[in-house]
Amino acid sequence: MKQEREFLTLRQTQDALLEILVVFDEICRKFGLCYSLAYGTLLGAVRHKGFIPWDDDVDVTMPRPDYERLHDMAERGEIVFPEGYLLSPDRGKNPDYSFMKLMNSAYRISSSTHLEVPYLYLDIFPVDGVADDEATREKDARRNGILINETMLSHWPTIAGPWRIPVRILSLFPYVFLQLFGVRRRAVEKLNRNAQKYPFETSRECDCTNFGENRVYVPTDWYRSYEETEFEGHKFMILTHWDEFLTKRYGDYMTPPPADRRETHSLKAYLVEQE
Repeated sequence: MKQEREFLTLRQTQDALLEILVVFDEICRKFGLCYSLAYGTLLGAVRHKGFIPWDDDVDVTMPRPDYERLHDMAERGEIVFPEGYLLSPDRGKNPDYSFMKLMNSAYRISSSTHLEVPYLYLDIFPVDGVADDEATREKDARRNGILINETMLSHWPTIAGPWRIPVRILSLFPYVFLQLFGVRRRAVEKLNRNAQKYPFETSRECDCTNFGENRVYVPTDWYRSYEETEFEGHKFMILTHWDEFLTKRYGDYMTPPPADRRETHSLKAYLVEQE
């Protein structure tokens, strides 16, 4: 008899995300790969010593050289993840996005606000160099924004709830059209090519340029210095310049936003064995 699907609570989802983060951290320490908790995850570490209470995802950043090492070592089988863990493709014939996700296939997910991969995941964003002049940076960001929209539109909706069937029906034609003409693959290829136009190693400033118009340009040297911090009772790596980064990104980051501005991915996760 098919087991009735039971979605995880937010706290259970956070615990499952923490498991993925622990695996990622262990791999990076074992192979000497640099990473930092990033964005809302970094903010949660500093302000809450763990997840932001309403958050339902985990973000990390890696300098491009370390990111490429992670990809290549996993591709060659030098890095072996625990059973059920896998990296989503960020290149090749059928990439998911222009960055990788470490997924745990024990948990399927759906989201009412995002088009996602099928399994619960941790986002791994590469950090790349940017142009020295502001005008070129803005031009690059606008160009990448168009490509990012193309990658998002060519994903199959994974939403749950009463609108699931109508949304999937309405999305069928654009999804098939974009898949048929390889729009996502070409957009991801261009994003990856654009991102690496300014090598991390020789650039004065950097950003995560190949997903989202972050435009939080910071000195490249910030990604060469790390320290440990507490997160949900574990120790993970963050930028030594975490205060400057969070201030540049969020301003007064220690003051939580009002309830109506607390954004999430609206994830619903459940065990695959319930299918």
